[in-house]
Amino acid sequence: PIKFCFCGGVFFFINHPTPPSGLPRFTPPNCPGLGAPRGQALFTVIGYGLGGVAGVLAGGALASRFGFEAMFGAATLLAVAGTACAWRVARLERQGA
Repeated sequence: PIKFCFCGGVFFFINHPTPPSGLPRFTPPNCPGLGAPRGQALFTVIGYGLGGVAGVLAGGALASRFGFEAMFGAATLLAVAGTACAWRVARLERQGA
C-alpha cells in the first residue's frame, strides 16, 4: 500500500501544477487587459471549486452504487473526452478559427 501512496503522491506532484501554470497562456486572448486576472480567478473557481465538489459527489455516488471500478472507468472516459476537447481546441487555434 505504501508504494501506491508514494506513486500517487509523485503523480499528483507532477500533474497538479500543470493547469495553473498553463492558464496564463490561454487566458489573455479571451480576457484582454485587466480582465485576465478575473478570467484566471473564474477558471480556478469553476475548475477547482465546482468541478471538485461535483466530482467528489458524483464519484462517491458511483462508487457506493457500482463499486470503485465503475468510478475509475468513468474517470477514464472523462479524461479521454477532455483530451479530445483539448486537441480540438488546439487544432482550431492553429487554423485561426
